[in-house]
Amino acid sequence: MFNFVRRLLAVSFVFLFNRSNAHDSAQASNKYTHQTQQVINREVLIGLLFAQAGAIFLNFSMLPYWLFIVSTLVFIWRIQILRGKWSFPNSIVRTVIVVASIVAIVNTYDQWYSLEPMVTLLALSFVLILLEVNNQREAIKVVFIGYFVTSCAFLFEQGIVISLAGVLVLGCLTACLLVLNGTHIQFLSRRSLRSVTVLLLQALPLMLLMLFVFPRIGPLWSVPLKGDSAVTGVGNSMSPGDFSNLTRSRKLVFRVSFSDNKLPKPSERYWRGLVFSDFNGRRWDRAKNDNFYLINDGYDTSYIPLDSTDAAAVFNYEVILEPTNTSWLYALPLATINDKKLERTASNELWLNTPATQRIKYQVSSTFNYQVNEHRGRLQQSRSLPLGFNPKTIATAKKWRSEVATDEAYIDKVLQFYNQTFTYTLSPPKLGLHTVDEFLFSTQSGFCEHYASSFVVLMRAVGIPTRVVTGFQGGQWNAEASYLLVRQYDAHAWTEVWLEGKGWTRFDPTAAVAPSRIEQGGLLDTLSLSDRELLDTSALPSFAWTNSLSLKWDSLNYRWQRWVLSYDQKQQSRFLKDLLGEVTSARMALLLIAPAIIMLLVFSFYTLKNATRPVSREAKLYKFLCKRFKHQGITINAGDTFNAIFIKAHRALPSSKAQLVSIESDLNAIFYSEEITLTTAKYRDMKRKIKRFKR
Repeated sequence: MFNFVRRLLAVSFVFLFNRSNAHDSAQASNKYTHQTQQVINREVLIGLLFAQAGAIFLNFSMLPYWLFIVSTLVFIWRIQILRGKWSFPNSIVRTVIVVASIVAIVNTYDQWYSLEPMVTLLALSFVLILLEVNNQREAIKVVFIGYFVTSCAFLFEQGIVISLAGVLVLGCLTACLLVLNGTHIQFLSRRSLRSVTVLLLQALPLMLLMLFVFPRIGPLWSVPLKGDSAVTGVGNSMSPGDFSNLTRSRKLVFRVSFSDNKLPKPSERYWRGLVFSDFNGRRWDRAKNDNFYLINDGYDTSYIPLDSTDAAAVFNYEVILEPTNTSWLYALPLATINDKKLERTASNELWLNTPATQRIKYQVSSTFNYQVNEHRGRLQQSRSLPLGFNPKTIATAKKWRSEVATDEAYIDKVLQFYNQTFTYTLSPPKLGLHTVDEFLFSTQSGFCEHYASSFVVLMRAVGIPTRVVTGFQGGQWNAEASYLLVRQYDAHAWTEVWLEGKGWTRFDPTAAVAPSRIEQGGLLDTLSLSDRELLDTSALPSFAWTNSLSLKWDSLNYRWQRWVLSYDQKQQSRFLKDLLGEVTSARMALLLIAPAIIMLLVFSFYTLKNATRPVSREAKLYKFLCKRFKHQGITINAGDTFNAIFIKAHRALPSSKAQLVSIESDLNAIFYSEEITLTTAKYRDMKRKIKRFKR
């Protein structure tokens, strides 16, 4: 914390005393050139202000809201300074701004040594320094700070929109840099646009070479993200009411592409996430010993295929998971993996070694016909219930079990009970101490977590091992690019029951109440009109064309993420093998040297072509005049003077005397008068006048 405050004070010191120190050092030293001490061009300053706004926008996903307010106020203040309405802030105002900024950062972040406060500090310095910059040397510093702030945006998001917006901001900063370095380029001109475009295109080959050929290695260091930034649709515990907020959002969780477009039907798309076995009467949690039983630690979680010849029950697919800041993953049952970064627990959960702070991709193979081995101690754990909770449910369960002969018959009886008077809703009433008693025999309305929780209690009350599974169910198929989208409103909870001879078997009591929720693989068709009002309006495709357009845009994002952002070492190896055949040192060297030679030749040609002395506007105008006269049939020799050319023109074109006299008069004034400067506007007007000349 001490070091962090020290950095804040350092930035504050620079902001407070930058102007006075710069003035004193300028008087004491003659090292600074006249150019760098010139007052900054107004167009460049406006360009820096818009670049600042763009850089702050790029980081909108992680910057605190108050920084956007500060940025807006600074933007207005600097514009007023340009207009001559306001003055630069004095030392008292600067002190107040710095103290307020320090207090805001300290109150916003709990972790000092994480990425967000550091980026916020950098962005804040980029914003505040624009209240101080007043000469070209300071403006050049601002440009380079802007480069860093723009680059920070890609630490959090690398989508198409952010990438394109980042290129625009970089172009704006580069245009400012060109003007500040005395290139005689106006900021808002075609020449500046052309120069920036050429610079970006010159960097493109090197970028492509680094992307496709340079070895793909992992990060040399990692920067911690804040711990409360989880955005996944499933939490690490479950109690009535948890999912009500999540089902209102259409935020994307992951995308799935299947090999050969072979995918399970909607009623079988259960994306397992976490398994909850511990119950305290209100809340469900993972078993405390689940992470001790990993397949890599020798625990027997092998499965027995029930029908090894049933190839239709095996699905191979690839998942692209959005950042969740959690360690668990999602997959169909039963998932098998071949990745050292992934682990499978005894409950057949998939886990990462580290939280998914960035978008990740993993391959999975799943089979539906299986029987998993289980530890007796864990089965006993899946029978336990807390004492003193839900007495009516326990008594009812024992009574129903005594009326049937087998566990399967008892399960059917319970599911028939759900199918009688229960309703599926996103706005269930609150539950008291005995949550399951009140739900089963009083309110009888709720959604997936209510049904899953009460079903497990009914099973455990008669000694049947049962557990809650949370994850997602269904998904939206995107036919544009052949993949499945799973969003937060697809969050779901169901149960798994241990049956002798069959192992863990899925039972979903929600299907008994709202079968369309499962059979159609989506939430929307299940809800009443009143419940639909609780959803994010963007989750409801009101028009067919808007839904189609949304899927097309998502397809584009999916391809970008799969082939650009997820370009890893395996894909690079396949690309090089397809390109080179056999990947050898000699061929790799040739692949690296050949583009360099081509770039060198292009650069040399461009340099030699432009190595001649620049042609003035007057010379260009004279050449254009000669070309126009030759087009009219007038012969112009190499030694003809300006007057001789017009004498020939008057003889050859007597009917155009008035036009010729006007053009000759104007050109004489331009070529020989010291009082007239051929500006860009006058050059264009004169060129149009010659072009309109006719026989």
